[in-house]
Amino acid sequence: MDSCDKYFQLLDCILDKDSDETYTESDRLDIREQIKSMQEDWSGLDNDTLSENCSSELEKFSTDEVKSELSKIWCSF
Repeated sequence: MDSCDKYFQLLDCILDKDSDETYTESDRLDIREQIKSMQEDWSGLDNDTLSENCSSELEKFSTDEVKSELSKIWCSF
């Protein structure tokens, strides 16, 4: 799924490049585990539902404000 690939790549990019000091390395590892769990939960969904879920999650990053913040850390939407 193209939208799912984009979504999970974007999350990886954010975790790798964001320099928010309020998140410790432990916090980042916890988030990665949550993402892994989400991927596992979604692996059993049919293609239409999976695509809808990923598109819905990607939509959360589509505002101009969020896109601007993403570009500051070299993560493209």
